[in-house]
Amino acid sequence: MDTQRAIEKLLQNFTKELMKVFSESVVRAVAQVGSTRASVPASPTPAPAARRARPEGKAAAPKARPAKPGRPAGPRRGGKVDKSSPAEVDSLCEEIIAALRRADRNLASREIMERIGLKSLDAGRFNYALGKLKDDGRVAQHGDRRMARYGLGNDAKAKAKAPRKAKAADADEAVDDAASETAPVEG
Repeated sequence: MDTQRAIEKLLQNFTKELMKVFSESVVRAVAQVGSTRASVPASPTPAPAARRARPEGKAAAPKARPAKPGRPAGPRRGGKVDKSSPAEVDSLCEEIIAALRRADRNLASREIMERIGLKSLDAGRFNYALGKLKDDGRVAQHGDRRMARYGLGNDAKAKAKAPRKAKAADADEAVDDAASETAPVEG
């Protein structure tokens, strides 16, 4: 029992010493930051790097990176390529439909991108157009996630095959032919 109290007392003393050293270092850090800034923050946490004062005459210039081969040199925002116009999205949708019509089986998204000639940088545009086609019913998804394969949906198949207008007339002729075969011949 006495050893347990002795251990607890040692731990409490160690904790007090540790807190004392920590608080002194925080006070020193705040004093250093306070000397470069006009006001000292109320909390002992240091200011974020974006808010720290810059020496006079030095402005923050954005870092310019040279364009890598295979990437478009166009403007980029936040690591993303500019948005596509609705006409570009519609054009990409038509390319996807054409690639699926030429295929003899359902294709994975990567296979469709390869057939169209898109790079991985265009995956966002491709996924947007593919999602739009799935919502419209022009493309059907078979499977989930990595195993997903895409084929023509019901709406795309209906547009691909033009409906015959003479279908009702053919049915009427078939009924007339059947009736004439069973009717007795007068004569």
